[in-house]
Parts: sequence; structure tokens; C-alpha cells
Amino acid sequence: MSLLRWLNLTIILISFLSYLSPYVNPETCWQFSLFGIAYPWLLLANILFVITWLMLKKKYFLFSLACIFMGWNHFNNFVGYRLSAPPIPTESIKVMSFNASYIFYSKANGSKLRKLKEAKQKAFFEYFKGGAGIDILCGQELTKFDESILKDGLKLKYFHHFKGTSIYTKYPIKAKGEMDFEASLNSCTWVDLEIGKQRVRVYSIHLQSNKVSSDATKILKLEKLQQKEAWSDIGGMLRKVKKAALKRPEQARRIAKHMAASPHPVILCGDFNDTPQSYSYRILTEQLEDAFQQKGLGLGTTYAGSIPALRIDYILADPRFQILDHQIIKEDFSDHYPVISHLLLRDK
Repeated sequence: MSLLRWLNLTIILISFLSYLSPYVNPETCWQFSLFGIAYPWLLLANILFVITWLMLKKKYFLFSLACIFMGWNHFNNFVGYRLSAPPIPTESIKVMSFNASYIFYSKANGSKLRKLKEAKQKAFFEYFKGGAGIDILCGQELTKFDESILKDGLKLKYFHHFKGTSIYTKYPIKAKGEMDFEASLNSCTWVDLEIGKQRVRVYSIHLQSNKVSSDATKILKLEKLQQKEAWSDIGGMLRKVKKAALKRPEQARRIAKHMAASPHPVILCGDFNDTPQSYSYRILTEQLEDAFQQKGLGLGTTYAGSIPALRIDYILADPRFQILDHQIIKEDFSDHYPVISHLLLRDK
């Protein structure tokens, strides 16, 4: 019983560190970002302790319960419980953010991988047949060679592409630009759209990638955990996480500064490669509202790769928009799930 109490206390203390992680700049102490990534598992551990202590008829369950409630905002960022949504008006804007993992570009790959990507493409367009009413697609890990495929498949006439980020839309583009994150394949693309009589600025962003998916897959093979090679892989994985964690704050600050100067209402979508318990997320949501937090339902997991329980793909909107709904399309198109929201520009 004493060991169980100490274990419970340890989980609670680490949970509080995860609550602090959005406020600690990784450039000062990058290790705090690891506590933020661990939040879903810490939440699960606290829930299990609540159940365990209740079964044992001990009042210690109150400690983990209090810990969960003290981090309620973090809970809201990972678990959605909005059961109803208002009717979707025809004048709303249907926005999708999707990290495609280059599934639309398969020419340069080997035969087996090419067939796999082509199958994923087919599944994607079958699901979103005729565009499914999508008005704006903010894509990541796309190439300039994907233009005709996406324009035809989703019936989106206008587009702007830079490095791996793209925006496809049915609305005329009146201005456009990009941000190049130097010494990185990641980037930010933005456009000003004419929607009726109003102009709206839309960003598609892809913050610094951790590039640890293959490492995680290797490490998750349990039979290797006792081997020196496995611990070496874990060390290499942590070095990659550190390198990326040090780059994302500056990228987020640049985007936030650019957004603050926008003369139009802003929609920001993309793959942050960071969870809601992160410094970068906090910087980017200071001006914007998170569609999942407002209208999500169920677990917010958006990453379908080897690291489970990550929410790293977002649709954020200016408070001048009403967020009507939010969906995570949990289909096997990519190692990320598409996220979709209907947004309605409020009357001035």
C-alpha cells in the first residue's frame, strides 16, 4: 500500500510538470517538452489511480481526482465532449488540415511503396468524393507536382504552394506569401482569400519535425529493449526531439508576429509537431481559438504513426469566426488524420 501511495504521488508531481510545460520555453529547458508529450499517459494513470483507490475504499482517490481537475484546461485540449452542433449554414466555410505524408507524389518511389501510396490516394478521394464540400485545404508534406491531382480531386480551383506546405481553395486568392524556416524542410504558406465581401487570411504551417517515427517503431519492439542497441536508439531519438524542440519556438513566434499584423480575420491550420501542452501551441493560440477545444468529441489523437495518443494537427480560428463543429477523420490515408471544421464569419 505504501509503494502504491508513493507511485501515485510521483504520477501527480509529473502531471504538474506537464501542466507547466506550455509556460517553459524549450530554448531554456527543452526537457519540459517531454512532460507535455506524456500528458495523455499521465491522465490515464491518474484515472486508473482514482479507480484503484475507490475499489480499495481509500480516500486517496481524491488526490488524483484533484490533479485531473487542476489540469482541466489540458483535459479539454485532449478529450472532447461536445455532443451537439448547430445546423451548418450554407454560408459557412469548410476547412480541412491534412499532413499527407507525400501520398500524392509516388512517381519516384519503388514499386511496392508506389502501389501503397496509390491505394491511399484512391481511398482519400473516395472518402472525399467530389470534394465533399471542402472550401479550403491546408496541406502539409505536399509537393508542387500534386497540383492537378488535388485541384481535380477536390474541385479546388486556386492554390499556393511553398516547399512542403500548400493551400487549395475555391475562393480567389488576392495576396499570398510564405515563410522559409532556414535550414529546414518545414515552412509556412499564407493567402488572403476573397470570401463574399470579406477577406480572410489563411495559414498552412508545418513546424519543425521531430523525425523520430522510424526510431519509435524500432524501439517499440519489446524484445529489443534489453539490448544496448535499443538504449542507443532511445538516446538518438531524444537528441532529435531536443533539436526540433529548440527550433519550434522561434518558428511559432515568427508566425504569431505575422498573424498579429494581418488586416483580416485569420484561420491557421497545420501540423505543429507539438501537443497542446507545449510552448509553441500556447504562443499560436494566444490570438486564436482551437476548433477541437471548442467543438471536439472523443479523444483528440491526430497522429496515426508509431507514437500513440498525440494531438499535433490543428485548426485555429480568429474569435471573429464562430466555430460550428470539428471532426477528426480517423481513416488510414496517411500517418496523420485529416481534421475538418466549419467556420462562420460573425457579423461585424
